[in-house]
Amino acid sequence: MALAARVSDNRDMRRALAISAVLACGSPPPAAEVVSVPAAEAGASPTHVAALASHARPFELFVSYRMCALARGKLHCRDNVAPAIPLVHGPVLEGLEKLDVASAAFGRDFGCVTTAAGEVECFGGNHFGQLGAGVREEQHPAPIVVPGVRGARRVYAGPFTVCALLEDGRVSCWGKNQQGENGSSTNYLEAARELVEPQIVRGVSNVDELALAWNTTCAAATDGRVWCWGSAKLAEQRAGGDANEIPALVPSLANAKSLTANEESFCAVRNEKVVCWGNLMTLSAGGARDELTTIPIEHAQRVSLGSLHACAVDAAGAVYCFGSNTAGEIGVPVDKDRWQPLPPTRVAGIPRALDVYAGSSNSCALTIQNEVWCWGRFDWETQDVRAPFRVAIL
Repeated sequence: MALAARVSDNRDMRRALAISAVLACGSPPPAAEVVSVPAAEAGASPTHVAALASHARPFELFVSYRMCALARGKLHCRDNVAPAIPLVHGPVLEGLEKLDVASAAFGRDFGCVTTAAGEVECFGGNHFGQLGAGVREEQHPAPIVVPGVRGARRVYAGPFTVCALLEDGRVSCWGKNQQGENGSSTNYLEAARELVEPQIVRGVSNVDELALAWNTTCAAATDGRVWCWGSAKLAEQRAGGDANEIPALVPSLANAKSLTANEESFCAVRNEKVVCWGNLMTLSAGGARDELTTIPIEHAQRVSLGSLHACAVDAAGAVYCFGSNTAGEIGVPVDKDRWQPLPPTRVAGIPRALDVYAGSSNSCALTIQNEVWCWGRFDWETQDVRAPFRVAIL
């Protein structure tokens, strides 16, 4: 892999910390309960599957280093979200007031958006060139246009990497590229961040969705093909070496959808089964590195990975969470004596769900009535753990 570098200017490199969403909570409904995962539920599939395909969402929710809602072209983010105060009544994210935002994504200490004009603008930390805009500074608080990216439909972010999904189904990536996760053969050192340039990932086409981990990127195409590049997370990928900037088809992931990633692992829905791979230490007691692990949730439709846990919704609209439960993010009381990850656990008290969002220490679900319900830890000052409660968005 080629190396791009500049001599360091000897300044102290500040490490920006990820900002956790802080939500003010109202009175919670009854506590969630652990139930067994049913093989099938009456009336589970046809109606809800159709709703998944046709449901028009008036907003898009982000539960990442901030909790935000994208509605009518504006990205609203608040540090304190009360159940009775709609999130979109709060301020637009600073610097984006004049932009017509079409999609957004957040990494460890930065964010990027696509605009209605098909451009990408990024803001925040730039230690590894993740802003992709030729910026020398470690931070650039104001949004700045990423040159060389046109016709962007959506944007996806890893910890320090960004990929834009273009209208023609191609993918353009930039940022830290230690093991080929950008699909590029150039590794930019931290001191060379202003040299980072977006590059089209060769060999992938008709892409529909992406997921980015620390040093691996995966893409799913409309025809069911799935490619991954960067650090190999499955044994079948290692034929090309442990790290490869050239995308390789992954047969075991064919027809996977709802791709999602955290820093160390991936999950997806394949043939109505939740499958996960990578470092599954915090997600599944039976998960192993280099192997595809099936999580026992029947008729799964969507899945979302948080920092140490994941949540999925089935065809009946029931929500199940699994993995570490350090702050009630699974939807059950925290057992401080338990170190093993929890198996899929149904979260009680939630109306029929359409989608799920797993954050760092919290989880949310979108219902078919466009309501948002959240649970876990939302107030880091009081350390309160909340059972599911409704959050006003619109």
